[in-house]
Amino acid sequence: MRRPKMMLVMAGILAGFVSLGMVFAGGSLALYPEFQEIRESKAYKLFRTRPTSEFSKLLYLIDRFSEEDIQIVYDGHYFTTRFVSRLARWFLSRKYHSETSSEWILRWCNTTVPKGNYIWVKFPDGRFRRAREILVEELRRLDQVVQEDKPKEEVASLLEVAAPALISQGGSAPAGQTLSGNTPSPSIAS
Repeated sequence: MRRPKMMLVMAGILAGFVSLGMVFAGGSLALYPEFQEIRESKAYKLFRTRPTSEFSKLLYLIDRFSEEDIQIVYDGHYFTTRFVSRLARWFLSRKYHSETSSEWILRWCNTTVPKGNYIWVKFPDGRFRRAREILVEELRRLDQVVQEDKPKEEVASLLEVAAPALISQGGSAPAGQTLSGNTPSPSIAS
């Protein structure tokens, strides 16, 4: 296979792979309850260690489904997500140029190159869904979870900064509580 054609095939595979994320509803999988809730997934934990960006969202989608028993259908050829995840990371690292994750999905994860056939995801029960639909929906849900978690992280960050400063200045938390809301330790309670 010539190099340009192979790159297009890999782009399509990536698109299909990323599409897998769209089967989730509100952080938990609507179609397959045996999948982990987004916040509990290894992929989300890895995502939270990286700066939030469009590129990291695409990496999240690859990580999320690399171990799932789902297939990507590209021009009639079936590929496992394990196989696709390696190609997807490689392709993403070489072809990503600061576009939004949605733009990337529409460009590389919707139709095959050069034939223009839809890229499909096949689930273990035999059902099929278009890869693009799955990916766009998962990105929406990922953004929702990130927004829900943001206030919690901001409060935790403020507590980490404010608690030592308050204690060192002789201040104290309300009676019976520390700044984190836990029972005070003997050294702070006095």
